[in-house]
Amino acid sequence: MTCSQLCASSISFAISATIAQQISRLTRVSCATPVVANLVGISSCALASVAAGEVYETFSKKNTSAAGAHDETNKSARRMADAILGCTAFVMLGGRFRKFLMSDVRFVGANAKKSIPAVGSQYANSSQKAKVQTLFEKHGCHTCGTKNKSLGIVADHQPPNKHAYGTGGAEASGEFTRRRGWLAPLLPPPPKQRYFPQCKPCSTRQSSAVAYNKQVLVYNGALALAHTTLLTGAAVAASRMAAPEAHERAGIWLRDHATPAILHTAAQGCTRGVIAVRNLFSDLERSLRRP
Repeated sequence: MTCSQLCASSISFAISATIAQQISRLTRVSCATPVVANLVGISSCALASVAAGEVYETFSKKNTSAAGAHDETNKSARRMADAILGCTAFVMLGGRFRKFLMSDVRFVGANAKKSIPAVGSQYANSSQKAKVQTLFEKHGCHTCGTKNKSLGIVADHQPPNKHAYGTGGAEASGEFTRRRGWLAPLLPPPPKQRYFPQCKPCSTRQSSAVAYNKQVLVYNGALALAHTTLLTGAAVAASRMAAPEAHERAGIWLRDHATPAILHTAAQGCTRGVIAVRNLFSDLERSLRRP
């Protein structure tokens, strides 16, 4: 098990993660995009894991003593095992799939980890600012991931006051409640807000983006060098080196049994959904035709 193979696989995973953010920018899909974000994140992690495995295989072919280095059979099975192992290792190491996408400054960022409760629309007090600064030093800006304190640290409301109340002053002055009128008791309360650590440049971008409700994407710079990223790539390579036969057998089982079962279940779910929607429209049509 050579250090060069582990390092190469780690770097490959990190590069793939960076490319995934570029694709996120081109497609305008951020970590806050409902449903799609998780699907894209899982796919990106799986592809990055496959890339790490392919880099290991390329290095192994240069070493004739590497077991199975020149075996081209069951290549798809090995890739399947790489994808599943990589995604599992990434999660077990504390990673979140939304980290593979860019942050939309209007929402909770891709690097978000911990936060503290906010008191309505009010700005953070000195005690809260101290806690947010500690979170910033440990985890970085929740939007871009930087830990550079010289940029300035802000306790960022999430969701922003404009999203929660219309304006921050509306909640403080009681206008938010008056605007709801007699319906106020019947309507859901405003969302609970929290303070997330954020750098001043991201806060400045957020102010403009929230004011005009415009999507502004920011790179999660902490992803490429995060321990979750580097160790996931190394874990894929380590699995191939330490137990190549078991790794391949697991891939064959996943390819021949698990994948067809998952696809069959998904197909059944889609079919049932289509039938349910069709029946719903049929019932609606019959009810409209009744005199």
